[in-house]
Amino acid sequence: MTKTNRRQRFLLMTAAATCFVCMYGYNYAYNFTQILVSKKVGEAHQEYQDKFQLLFHQNQSQYQGKFLQEKSQDQFAFIQGQSQRDPLSYRRKRQNQQDSYRGQGQTQQASNEGQGQTQQASNEGQGQTQQASYERRIQPAFSQERRQQQYVTYVISSKLKLIGRLGNKIWQYASTYGIARDWNRTAAIHAKSPLLKIFPNISATPLQQTDLKSFKSIMERKCCIYSERFKTLPPQNVTVGYCLQSWKYFFKWQHDIKQQLEFNKEIVIEAEKQLRESVDAAGFTLSKSYTYIGIHVRREDMTSESNFEEGYETASASYISTAMQFFRQKFDRTIFVVLTNFKDLEWCKTNVIANDTIFITSPKPEVDLCILKMCDHVIMTVGTFGWWGGFLSNGITVYYATPRRPGSKRYKEMVIEDYYPSNWIGLN
Repeated sequence: MTKTNRRQRFLLMTAAATCFVCMYGYNYAYNFTQILVSKKVGEAHQEYQDKFQLLFHQNQSQYQGKFLQEKSQDQFAFIQGQSQRDPLSYRRKRQNQQDSYRGQGQTQQASNEGQGQTQQASNEGQGQTQQASYERRIQPAFSQERRQQQYVTYVISSKLKLIGRLGNKIWQYASTYGIARDWNRTAAIHAKSPLLKIFPNISATPLQQTDLKSFKSIMERKCCIYSERFKTLPPQNVTVGYCLQSWKYFFKWQHDIKQQLEFNKEIVIEAEKQLRESVDAAGFTLSKSYTYIGIHVRREDMTSESNFEEGYETASASYISTAMQFFRQKFDRTIFVVLTNFKDLEWCKTNVIANDTIFITSPKPEVDLCILKMCDHVIMTVGTFGWWGGFLSNGITVYYATPRRPGSKRYKEMVIEDYYPSNWIGLN
């Protein structure tokens, strides 16, 4: 064998040996890598399972738990496939995913803590809101918070100020409340209105200040006629007025109105005291065996020259006598409780003469109105004060059928059917 052949043979044997060593080393490295990767994958799978179970308990939601479980299975299958193809790539991805899940766990924990704090703050806020409502803490009507509540609409009486004396103020509130309820809105009342002290059950929202420039004004044409204008309201805050003296504005909500117009305890105690003292002074006994009929007399201001020219009328003594006889025929034992102001008291004692009659006058109109409410039935003459005495008494109400002079200015501003309920009795 020549030297050249020996050299070629040696090179071939060396190449074969090198290939054998490389193949054996590669198989050994590959098998070792497979074992290592399988071990790491198992550890990773167990670690992920623990993390997902922790998230499941934190969320306390079957839907989120199922979602995370399915997500873990899909990601684990993907990791297995990646590990068989590229072990180094798998390690990088696993590290990134560990960081990702660690961040998700912290985010979820922070979210749960935030939700708990939000719920706690919500509960505290609700308690504070109820306490503020109980204490009647007034907030500006157009604070930033209320501006964002686009679906809260206030229906309020003109300029928030209830006009006139007690009877007129009750008219405006009751009609405003009825219009608000008809449209599923919120009635408002001035925070300083005396009605809030007299009737603590009033449910309207007290407002201390408001910007009426943004309110749509809707006014009736005539005071004692039911207006069709309030059958449609624009989708915004509105003011309604002027007097709103028709029972038809709130007849659907009479039960609610009467509950809200319950007098405070101090007024009730004072009214009961005055009624008992007056009954005892007249030689009667305050007993349920009697039927009490309240009579409200209003004359003095209605007899002025200006009111006469406007067309106002006053009830005569003959009307009162006829109304009293009407009740005597219905009930056996009657006591008539005449309520009036100091200026009209002398006229009443001179013209309303009967053995079953007592007279009461008080410097507080709310006390007189409470006494009218305590009576079984009511005889009213003219004016809004007597009207509300009849409405609140829940008995038979007799009214003076011609409170306005025919043909006068005030006569044209009144429809009897709109002003007096259909179950009341009108007499001349």
